[in-house]
Amino acid sequence: MDYRGIDVSKKSWAVAFPVAKGYGVKKYATDTAGYEPLPGPLAAGSGCVLAATGPYQGRLATYLPEKQVPLAVVNPLVIKHFSQMRLPRPKTDRADAQLIAAYGEVEKPALWQPAAVFISELPPQSTGLEGLIPQRTALKNQQAACNQLPPVSPPAAPGIRCGQRFRSKLKRSRERWRRRRKKTRGRH
Repeated sequence: MDYRGIDVSKKSWAVAFPVAKGYGVKKYATDTAGYEPLPGPLAAGSGCVLAATGPYQGRLATYLPEKQVPLAVVNPLVIKHFSQMRLPRPKTDRADAQLIAAYGEVEKPALWQPAAVFISELPPQSTGLEGLIPQRTALKNQQAACNQLPPVSPPAAPGIRCGQRFRSKLKRSRERWRRRRKKTRGRH
């Protein structure tokens, strides 16, 4: 199987494909127009290798298997070490795509299957929750400190009630997230 190397960035993605000598490279936009119709270098039914470099590769990584294009998603650190074995080269989208294609030809990585939708939704939710926990702890500490102070004067009371409402909203949000998480775990 011939391998195509794909390097994805914020505004474009480059695909390297085998030609008579080395690799040819074409660039496409990351918007929907860059995906439809399936670009010529990918339509040949050959395998693709994509480095999992961050949020930009997700859409393309789920789109290609939908179009029956075999895809291997590899750790970028593996590609970096492969690059170091071949001696450093200029770091451009074009060079990266060619390097990823060469890695595919040599290593023949295993094909990747996208995760189920409910599983792919969990990381952003848990990240949001992890951000809320320190805020909750800070509010609890602040409330404990306030409880040690003398009685509150009437002008300061609304601010304290506002903090208590925020804390209760935070608690309800956390409970909703836990219920959703339990439901998704039951789907396996």
